[in-house]
Amino acid sequence: MTDFDDSQGVNLLTLVRSGFTSRRQSLGLMLLKYESLIAARRAVPPYSDVVSAAQFLEALGVVHFGRWVMIKRLPFIRGTGQPRESGKWSYLLFMSNFNAGWRGYVDMFSESLGDGLRYLWGKTPGWIGPEDENGGTEVFLDFVNDHVIEHQHYYAAYPYVSTADVKAALHVDREVRSFAATPRDGDLDQWFAAYRVLLRRVQHSLGDIEGMPATAVTAAESVPASAPTGLTVLCPFPGKDAGEPGSKHGCLKAIATGRLSPFADVPGTHFARLAVIDSVHLEGGNRLRLESSYLLFAADVDGPAEDYLTRMYDEMGATTINAIWEDCYGFDPAAGSEGFVAYLQRCSFAATLPFADYPHVSAWDVVRALETHTWFTRLVFSTVSANPVDVRDLFEAGTGGAMSTTEMGS
Repeated sequence: MTDFDDSQGVNLLTLVRSGFTSRRQSLGLMLLKYESLIAARRAVPPYSDVVSAAQFLEALGVVHFGRWVMIKRLPFIRGTGQPRESGKWSYLLFMSNFNAGWRGYVDMFSESLGDGLRYLWGKTPGWIGPEDENGGTEVFLDFVNDHVIEHQHYYAAYPYVSTADVKAALHVDREVRSFAATPRDGDLDQWFAAYRVLLRRVQHSLGDIEGMPATAVTAAESVPASAPTGLTVLCPFPGKDAGEPGSKHGCLKAIATGRLSPFADVPGTHFARLAVIDSVHLEGGNRLRLESSYLLFAADVDGPAEDYLTRMYDEMGATTINAIWEDCYGFDPAAGSEGFVAYLQRCSFAATLPFADYPHVSAWDVVRALETHTWFTRLVFSTVSANPVDVRDLFEAGTGGAMSTTEMGS
């Protein structure tokens, strides 16, 4: 059985028959972007019972970022010798970064959406939904395990931190910084009265948060907050079996993880993964072997895709970039940063249905907020019996008097 508890991210690739079915599936996903069910009823009646997928993921409470991507055709790079894929199939790729255990995540997904799952994967060969006569949670779990694409490298800027913890940390960070930046005279009673108001505002957001961020906060890593970009890139290359010498699987698994991951040095990275796709599950335990293998690079990042990819090349360097992509059809190792960005954009797919649980918050903001939350929680619980003078002195020492825009309490 698949177990992603160590990575907390999943890639799910399913087949969709090309033609009308593919267009209808794509249209259905586009309709789910809209919160108004009235609009969905007017356009495609079969989707009238579906709640907003974004609302569903938010209500689930365990998904940081997720997206469905409809792929009508896999990338084909002319003049490189790449073989063509059959035009019989389109593909639906689902990616998610979550904070629950793998089994718990699948169970919640199945039980929460129920029969609505058929609007997402009902056209997949061999689909049996949880609500069908022969279905159930175990059947859906088997379906997911059959279609999972195992990633060979996974990076999270704040691993094992739940979405609830991120939101709590952001709340504490905003309140503490606002308090520290508010001018006050030297009257201790006035300061301590305001401090008690601060505690009441954040008391339900305090507590220990497990999981240390993989990156440290520095001013140089700050990227202006903007709507997050979900990068989905599929680069074709001549495939080798996983056990063969020089296989892409082995190359990707050799990349250092955690703080040593090359993605840890790229500002604006929330989550990133690299995976090899060489086949897709069919009915009856069979698999469709693709003509080429495809390197999946998927990431949730801050700012426009072009800006992030440029930062990625600059921070990782040509040696690391070329080691990952040099055997891909059409990739030129000598093309430099601009060539790398252009190549990945050529092989990119826009998200048909994206989701972000905390949009307009940069990765730097999240990591900084987690550090603020940890520092302030320790301060509060260590000064419960302290006198007001000590509390104020410790608070102002931790914040540097007026709150700085970089890290605090480190």
